[in-house]
Amino acid sequence: MVAAASARREATMQRAMGELGTALAQLRRRARNGAADRGEPAAAGTAEPAGALVAYETGKADFPALLDAERQVRQARLSQLAAEVEAQMRLAEIERLIGEDL
Repeated sequence: MVAAASARREATMQRAMGELGTALAQLRRRARNGAADRGEPAAAGTAEPAGALVAYETGKADFPALLDAERQVRQARLSQLAAEVEAQMRLAEIERLIGEDL
């Protein structure tokens, strides 16, 4: 009985360590992807809409082009927020597995 209980405890520990490793890997992947994503919206957020606005004001672009530039910026920001939410979910999962806040 003692050996069986010990084996169950060891299996539970191995499963928890596996879940922790998976959660850490996903958090690291999200952090890498998030860092790449953060660079893109910043550039799009400053250059593209400003350029589209200038082009619209000078008559070199139409209103739909201006709206499309703004839509692209908002979509990039939405993607960034989704990545941040997923990273926070992974962090919460890790905290649950280790039983304390990080």
